[in-house]
Amino acid sequence: MLGLIYASFRLGRIYRRIAKEIRGQGPISLLIIPFIDDCLIGLGCTDDAFAGTSWVGITMRTMFHYIDVGIDAPPQKLRWLRRFILLRILRQPSLKTLFSIDPTFAAYSNEQSEPEYRKVAFLPDPAAQHSALPSRHHARTALNIPYESKVVLLYGEIATRKGVFSLLRSAADSRCSERIFVLLAGRSVNPLTISENSAFQQLREQGRVRWLNGYVNEEQEPDLLAATVCMWVGYTDFYGMSGVMVLAARHSIPVIASKQGLIGFLTKSYDIGRLVDPAATATVITALNSLEKDPSYWEAAGKRASLAFAKHGRTDAQHLFSNHAYSAIQRRSD
Repeated sequence: MLGLIYASFRLGRIYRRIAKEIRGQGPISLLIIPFIDDCLIGLGCTDDAFAGTSWVGITMRTMFHYIDVGIDAPPQKLRWLRRFILLRILRQPSLKTLFSIDPTFAAYSNEQSEPEYRKVAFLPDPAAQHSALPSRHHARTALNIPYESKVVLLYGEIATRKGVFSLLRSAADSRCSERIFVLLAGRSVNPLTISENSAFQQLREQGRVRWLNGYVNEEQEPDLLAATVCMWVGYTDFYGMSGVMVLAARHSIPVIASKQGLIGFLTKSYDIGRLVDPAATATVITALNSLEKDPSYWEAAGKRASLAFAKHGRTDAQHLFSNHAYSAIQRRSD
């Protein structure tokens, strides 16, 4: 914890020094700090982080409000300190807007008595939306996946924290439907721990798993999304927002999600999938089996997901961000 505190202080100090150097070359209309979570202390330890220069920031990991809005997550360490530091930042006159990709934090801020919280604005976590996906038959043929399978996609870094072993173990269990097919797409820091996993090997022998081990670009995404009936976001000890969940929703793909954190909260609020405890195999098996037993639910959940995240496109986020940034510059000019 002491190391993280020092790193936060040091990074904020670096940003302030760089801003000072740039000001020496000419006036700055607006500074943008795209991820303030790693430098909160360094920005909050002063009454005016950038000496009067207008700035906006984006927070992606503010979680001290979870306990107040009913999100299932462990109590955050030094919660009171995090709230105190963030409020100090919000009180800086040069900060014009603090964006948050968490809709619950924007709603929480709107209900606070301190007027500084009015600076918080919701910035939808943006995800690409492909204008047209190939047919499921084409996608599964390209990926060498049996057409009648119920494909569950784990997309992104293939790691323990993503619940990969929970998914593999549950799919390989004798209680799980043999129509469940696990599709892994992304890199792993330790690929041998996955390829040598007994559940992975069992599924591979049964022809029920495929791993595209490596970076997946946006040209490859359409086949992955078209082949998928459900996105896996049953992450372990992860409590923040998920761009993968947004990507799935933008393409009407429901999710199997961990019951904890913001992912679980939004999944339940919008009813866009089933909640599981990644550590409890039985809950995961039940969710997997329902893909076959209750297809009408999953189809409806996908439609609800598309509606719930309809404003999470890149263009939507760009317009919102640009409008706030332009207003900040105008206020500075006035």
